[in-house]
Amino acid sequence: MAVTMICRRLGGRSFEFFFTSTLDNPLYRIFVDGVRVAVQRSGRFLHTVPPDAHSDVQVLDEAGVTPDSAQSFPRLSWPPVANTGSYRVEQYIDGEWRTRQRILDDGRDGYKWQSPMIIAGAEQQYRVTPVGADGNDGTPVTPAVTIAALPAPPVVDMTYDNETHKVTLTEA
Repeated sequence: MAVTMICRRLGGRSFEFFFTSTLDNPLYRIFVDGVRVAVQRSGRFLHTVPPDAHSDVQVLDEAGVTPDSAQSFPRLSWPPVANTGSYRVEQYIDGEWRTRQRILDDGRDGYKWQSPMIIAGAEQQYRVTPVGADGNDGTPVTPAVTIAALPAPPVVDMTYDNETHKVTLTEA
């Protein structure tokens, strides 16, 4: 149910990922930028990042779980807008829209952006404004937002038996 992953740079734009799971003999599902690229039992994956790009590599070990449902930060997604040079991703903070990132329109079928933070219990607002090649703003849109918060840890009582040397966990 939980994957621990480390990454090692091999040189240039090539990376080697090593991962382990809390499951016995897991079947790993490897996603790059939200697209499944491999299903394997091996705890090793090699990836080369394309020039002028970055990659979001996620490794999951549970069937039915997708990258969008496994992450706990707001992730926006939206379709391309015609005649757009870039997109301005903004978040409404303290009464004003603040630019979080600018994303170039490179002809993709769709775009995604993930917030690096989530504010527990607070309403969060985002918008994406297409910006034409001439620099003029288009009409801001509120894209679909996915937030899959992780469940709260269980509340348990723990007792240790000195004779058997065993720990017993019970629901509190």
